[in-house]
Amino acid sequence: QIIIDDGSCPETWQAIQDLAGPQVVVIQRTEGPKGPSQCRNLGAEIASGQFLVFLDSDDLIDSRCLLQRVDEATQRPDFDLWVFPVELFRECPGDVKLPWNHMSQDSETLSRFLRSDGPWCVSSPLWRKSAFQSVGGFNPAVMYGDDAELHIRALLLGLRFLQYPMAA
Repeated sequence: QIIIDDGSCPETWQAIQDLAGPQVVVIQRTEGPKGPSQCRNLGAEIASGQFLVFLDSDDLIDSRCLLQRVDEATQRPDFDLWVFPVELFRECPGDVKLPWNHMSQDSETLSRFLRSDGPWCVSSPLWRKSAFQSVGGFNPAVMYGDDAELHIRALLLGLRFLQYPMAA
């Protein structure tokens, strides 16, 4: 796991440092352009695993979720990214059971992104690291919707993806 801080307040930076350990790399970026794309690309560059999941500071993910995603990827290795549903919550995970967005048929995915109705958010896909690198990572010049722009490039380049709709 890699945590990249891009300018948190001193209290948050201290809390992040407390998470550092043998399996958690913590990096503070103090130079260069700011923004989530820079941080995500840096994390992907130094990651040693074959899969990537991106989480922003306001995202949560359960460890069982990560295990499930990696299990799916190893069982279905013919894809470049595996796209999972994301659930919104108000106070704690599971309190409203509201999907971030609904996924549709594969043939509609690109069209939805182009209509600004992206069915995936930044934390939806589990990426094969080599596939993420093949699309050139996040575009730091895109300040809003950088995840949608990345997903559009992946779709246009023909990356193979598998969507897992929200369970009823």
